[in-house]
Amino acid sequence: MINGGKEFGIKELNDYAKLVGINVLYMVPYTSKQNKTPKCIGGIILGIARLIMIKVNLLEYLWDEACKIVI
Repeated sequence: MINGGKEFGIKELNDYAKLVGINVLYMVPYTSKQNKTPKCIGGIILGIARLIMIKVNLLEYLWDEACKIVI
């Protein structure tokens, strides 16, 4: 779910999403009520990735991989 703002290159995102079979959901731009859930989920993902990095003593350059594992 993304906001309806134009800063993310919506056409490119839609093209990619169709190509890989992802259904993109849009919400009204800049509304904090609708942004609450995606921001919360993003925070949870980053928190778990950080925990993985600390617990298994991963090097900084593996941050992307830790985030992929969480997702």
